[in-house]
Amino acid sequence: MPTLEEQSVTAPTEEYSEEIAIEDENENIEDIPYRIQEPRRLNTQPYDYAVRGLMDMIIEGDLKLNPEYQRNYRWDDKQASRFVESLLLNIPVPVIYLNEEKDTKLTVIDGQQRLASLLRFIKPEELKVNPLFNSMSLEALTLQELRVRSELNGFTIRKLSPEDRSTLQKRHIRCIVILNESDSTLKFEVFERLNTGSVKLTDQEVRNCVYNGPLNELLIKATKYPKYQELIKLQTKDKNNMKDAELVLRFFAYRELPEDYSGNYTEYLNDYMEEHRIISDARYQELLNIFEKTVNLCHGILGTGVAFLKPSDRKNPSNTGWAKSYMNGAIYDSQMIVYSCLPKLEELSPTNIEQIRNATFQAFANDDYWKSIAGGTARSTQIKRRITSLYDSIVQVIELVPLPPSLRIN
Repeated sequence: MPTLEEQSVTAPTEEYSEEIAIEDENENIEDIPYRIQEPRRLNTQPYDYAVRGLMDMIIEGDLKLNPEYQRNYRWDDKQASRFVESLLLNIPVPVIYLNEEKDTKLTVIDGQQRLASLLRFIKPEELKVNPLFNSMSLEALTLQELRVRSELNGFTIRKLSPEDRSTLQKRHIRCIVILNESDSTLKFEVFERLNTGSVKLTDQEVRNCVYNGPLNELLIKATKYPKYQELIKLQTKDKNNMKDAELVLRFFAYRELPEDYSGNYTEYLNDYMEEHRIISDARYQELLNIFEKTVNLCHGILGTGVAFLKPSDRKNPSNTGWAKSYMNGAIYDSQMIVYSCLPKLEELSPTNIEQIRNATFQAFANDDYWKSIAGGTARSTQIKRRITSLYDSIVQVIELVPLPPSLRIN
């Protein structure tokens, strides 16, 4: 039996060295309304926190700035310095929105860039010694490019006069806390509707704020699997905005697609994260094993530069090449879900691997499959059609675990 490395089929590096974007296949999903449910409630509480108090809450872990639950820090030193200057000048600053977790700790809905900037300036010593910030790319801030208080350019917190230090730390910032008992769907809507600044949260960054827990931690861990990153080769901006985590979530969620799926992609991923937010250690490991096994199969049978991509000629993909610039999300979910029904890669013979690869390529010539990856891909019928078409092509050459009835097209 050949080794996994010997079985792997990888396109030449010089033909597939660039990062790729994700084809926007879920068109108009935001226009599909949420399902009608009982009246949803959003409970809020306003607070005026002094800057000193906010810094203490962050340092003590009562207000979380962990990037696994929020966007990555993206402000440059000029933006951070100008915010500090605004507080020194008593210029009104935007309200900060916080989310109350079940343990009563707070996470940031809107305002993480501002709070992290203050932390960089006021508590620089904490950035290196406090384990809460070990995974954050934050460095001490030196004020620069100030226009009104230009005499402070080049200053750290230690160089500020006692009067300026006192003014800054006593300045109050209005915070609105979304209380824990609020409806989770409305919390998601709050994140999205407040998310209008220059550093915009993606849907998955919002989910990681609203639905953090063991499942969220699993998604983040799964994205770090090296073969997964080799296959998806996302652009840096997509990695930073957690698109890779959303693709992992999509795999898990579509594998369990319910009969009553409405076609609202965003709502379904939200509901899945809410329902499965707290999972046992055993379930965590089971899902991780399924994901890594499936990635190994896609990597070993199709390889980089082939998996999840559209062929240039669907009738003859082997000889005409593949779309190198865009990964297709519909191809991704169909290949991942069907390949998850295969035996482990190390249990397949070279003949099995060749037959599965050819059957995968033959699916592109199927009109049902091709149409299902081209438009309206978030609709229930399209999801089921592409999964069923690919499954039926591969099951002709090797025995597969049966598909759940909810994934089969009638």
